[in-house]
Amino acid sequence: MRRILLCEYRDGDTQPTCDGVALLLGISVEDMLEQWDPAAGLDTMPAEWKRRGAKRALHAKNAVGSNVTSVVLAFLAVRDWPGCRIDFDEKGGKMWAVFEEPGSGG
Repeated sequence: MRRILLCEYRDGDTQPTCDGVALLLGISVEDMLEQWDPAAGLDTMPAEWKRRGAKRALHAKNAVGSNVTSVVLAFLAVRDWPGCRIDFDEKGGKMWAVFEEPGSGG
C-alpha cells in the first residue's frame, strides 16, 4: 500500500501538503518544487498555475457541491489517480490518498 498525505487540519484550518497543492494545480510535485518555492508565498506562484488551480477547484466544487479544501482534494485525487481511495484520520487530522498494491487483497 502506498499513501500520499494530501492535507492536515491545524488550528481549525485545512493545510494542503505539497502533494495536495500539486494535485490542485494539476502538476507534479517535482515540477512545482523546481519552479516555485512554496515558502515564498502564493504571490510568487506562476499565474498560469493559479488559473489552472482555480479552474480545477471550480470544476471540483461544481461536481461535489462543496468548496471545502479537503473535499475538493478528495474529488481531484479520485478523479486524477485511478485506483485511489481516500482515508480520513480524524484523530490525527490528516487526509490521505491510498493506493493498494496489485495483488495485496486490500
